[in-house]
Amino acid sequence: MPTWAALALLVAAGAWFAHAFAARLPGPWIFPDELLYGELARSIGAGEGLLVRDAPADLYALVYPALLTPAFALFESVPDAYAAAKAINAVLVSLAAVPAFLIARRFLSRLGAFAAAALAVAVPSTVYAGMLMSENAFYPVFLAAVLAIVAVLDRPTAARQLAALAALGLAFLTRPQGVALVPILLTSILLVAALDVRRAGAPFLRAYLRSLGRFRLTWALVAAGPAALTILQLVRGASLVDLLGIYAPTVGGQQLSEIPRWFLYHVAELDLYVGILPFAAFVLLLVTQLRSPTAPRELRVLLVVTAAAIVWTALLVAAFSATPSAAEGYVELPPRIHERYMFYCAPLLLIAFVAWLAGRAPRPRRAAVAAAAVAGVLPALIPVDEVGHNASFEALALIVWSDTPLDRTVLAGLSLAFAAFFAFLAPRRRAIAVALVLLSFAGTRLVAETRIEALAE
Repeated sequence: MPTWAALALLVAAGAWFAHAFAARLPGPWIFPDELLYGELARSIGAGEGLLVRDAPADLYALVYPALLTPAFALFESVPDAYAAAKAINAVLVSLAAVPAFLIARRFLSRLGAFAAAALAVAVPSTVYAGMLMSENAFYPVFLAAVLAIVAVLDRPTAARQLAALAALGLAFLTRPQGVALVPILLTSILLVAALDVRRAGAPFLRAYLRSLGRFRLTWALVAAGPAALTILQLVRGASLVDLLGIYAPTVGGQQLSEIPRWFLYHVAELDLYVGILPFAAFVLLLVTQLRSPTAPRELRVLLVVTAAAIVWTALLVAAFSATPSAAEGYVELPPRIHERYMFYCAPLLLIAFVAWLAGRAPRPRRAAVAAAAVAGVLPALIPVDEVGHNASFEALALIVWSDTPLDRTVLAGLSLAFAAFFAFLAPRRRAIAVALVLLSFAGTRLVAETRIEALAE
């Protein structure tokens, strides 16, 4: 089967799987977000711009409601339009398989890349297809932006640099959280250039500056961008912060001392979300391959971009969590973990997991035990009893721990059991590792579906 046909089949299968659950939800249940996105889609389709009940609503990003426009343009009945919008969601969230495959294919076999792409559409967060939420569009857009970053790190031509910056702009227009992709790109350039120069053995400083100079177009545009946007906003009578839309009120309200704690919690929750094993594989590859003279450059680039994506995304989300809820425009709420802002990084960990299973790197036992210990201990640090509020919407991986008698001791024991399996996994048992990750996804999804259906009724 040609690659394009196989990818199309994978996307279609993922869309069918996502829509099978989405179709069971009787109507919107996340208020007011779902109703607002429906109104925005309807107003765009009518040629009225971003309006909600005839009032301007330009605080919301444009891309997602624009993608929903066909549903509200083709159907006058609101229930029919809502059902069509969920079908669009299912396709959007499944399109993540395409950039995931293309990223993985750079250094994995065709089969390995398809395995990574399949895992990307098997993540529990595809349940968001049943809700009119921008996560459905941002998931494939984020991965497409990462693919553009990886491509420009491979060969920084002017066209690729412009394409990468355009992808970052598209991500921002899909969801303001896309602003994190700018430091992800810049950090990746700085680190990959340093690794390349060190591996070449040339005099470091001069060679490093020469390597960074290949990205001069990126540096120039990134430097000029904020100035141009500031002038544009001043002309409009607004500030640069206003570009963040509904998230603008959170800027400046952070409790800075709380950010490290929330950073740790969100990284730990991402570890739990992917099923421990992929996170352990990423840590092991990170510590053994970045300085290895035999490691494929494509693998090193992936590891750097993945690390940058996790760090900057977790920092952004930690800053959001460290903001008192009153500043968010909501009533006072208990502290929360925002997994739905982090799961976009999961496919990068899953690609590293498949690379580790494919034997693209040696498996030193001591390093494997250390990586397993890190991945196994992190979830035990999550104060589930404190952050379980609204888990059915914000943090799917925590639902089973927040809505059942299972406590942190059971969570810690299960995490350490997965970690021990990773540390002593024999290569011939790779299928068991994949099965455990899929079992983790299935368990999380099953509990999430049950909980969401109950809330939506």
